[in-house]
Amino acid sequence: MKLPFLILLALVGCSQTTPTFEAFPAHEQIALAKFAKTKIPRSGIGWKMESYLSYSDNPEIAHVNFAGYYSVFIVGCGTGCAEYCIIDRSTGEVYPQRDFQQDFPNEWDGPTGFLFRPDSRLFTVYWAEGFDWPIHVEHFVWDGRKMNLVQSQILPKPLGTPEPKLTFGVRPIDMIKPVKKP
Repeated sequence: MKLPFLILLALVGCSQTTPTFEAFPAHEQIALAKFAKTKIPRSGIGWKMESYLSYSDNPEIAHVNFAGYYSVFIVGCGTGCAEYCIIDRSTGEVYPQRDFQQDFPNEWDGPTGFLFRPDSRLFTVYWAEGFDWPIHVEHFVWDGRKMNLVQSQILPKPLGTPEPKLTFGVRPIDMIKPVKKP
């Protein structure tokens, strides 16, 4: 009984297509003459928003870049780390989100970080830890209050990818070649 279910589950999982921006359009796009005053959270990402918001409430400088009338605010949270929040520009509400590691392997030449568009509710995150494989890809859909995970992928190290050359432990004296006198 379990084996047919597992085979069916594997087949369904293999046929899943990657979500597209067009499949999740923004519910509405509002042209805002003026942004609502941003309600900065008093914990978490709030303190990092202070200097950003000194100019970001000005629509001549900041812009709506996600899901119709939201702005995505991205800030570092340590080496290789990025965290973000969603700002509703019509109400000023801030929706803090999670952080992601951005330490990609040197051999990775695909997308990194966050992918999103002003006309879509799809928010895709590429992340990796420790400069190593695998690469994680997570596709979320914004519902106006929170991100909902719709698909998660793990991209393994491609076959034939060379191992990185380690340079740890090399001392400058080891790199100096003796000069022969004529």
